[in-house]
Amino acid sequence: MFTIINEINNFFSYLNVNLKFKNRIVTILASLPTLYLLRFVYGYYQNENYVRAVLFALLFLFFAYFIVLNYLYYFKNKNVSWDLTRLIDRFVPEGVLLKEEAAGQPHVRPEAIRGKELPVQTTTRQDLDLLHLISKLVDKEKLPIHDLNKEEGYYIDQYCLLPYYHIEELNDNELLITAGTSYDDLKPLGKTVLDEVHPPFVPVGLFLTGGKFKQNGKIYKEPYQLHLMVEEKHPADWEETPEIGSRVKRHHRK
Repeated sequence: MFTIINEINNFFSYLNVNLKFKNRIVTILASLPTLYLLRFVYGYYQNENYVRAVLFALLFLFFAYFIVLNYLYYFKNKNVSWDLTRLIDRFVPEGVLLKEEAAGQPHVRPEAIRGKELPVQTTTRQDLDLLHLISKLVDKEKLPIHDLNKEEGYYIDQYCLLPYYHIEELNDNELLITAGTSYDDLKPLGKTVLDEVHPPFVPVGLFLTGGKFKQNGKIYKEPYQLHLMVEEKHPADWEETPEIGSRVKRHHRK
């Protein structure tokens, strides 16, 4: 049964299927063999084979735990404090296995994107919120995507501009980055520091890299990354735009 679920998951990876929808289907399908484990628990218990009954009960609880996590996230859009998967980031470098499988996918910044890049620091929860946001933006046709059944490369254009974002000051050298499907539903996605730049600076844009891509006929995935680009403010070139260090929301060039 688990082999069938894995094949279905691989099948969805070759289709232009919404990531959230795919994970909902996989979560439902995974619950079926998990519930079936209870039959073994009951059978071994009836036969007084208590050791195997306990082992299968523990196996059931293990799979049920992840099914509940997936249900809360993909069906209810909730993150929980008892999500132990966050511990993985402390021991396994993010994306290390993907880099070994599919090397040679550099993110070359287009020359048209000028300015200096500020490092964006994120938490595991914010990474999950970013995945959810990207899924909704794709559904709303707000991001440029490609059909991986017909071509190789990334599913989403690299260094594409997130359409709705907001930057505000946390303290003298720390900025909070939020983004959403509109300016009415912005969520925190990370923060950045101004240690190596000096105001006045204005944002050029908040750009996205990573995600699903096709190489040599195979589908791979790598973590999404945010790139905040800023440029020194020149009064002759820019309208009265709030500079970094004050509150920044929208930026329009003459």
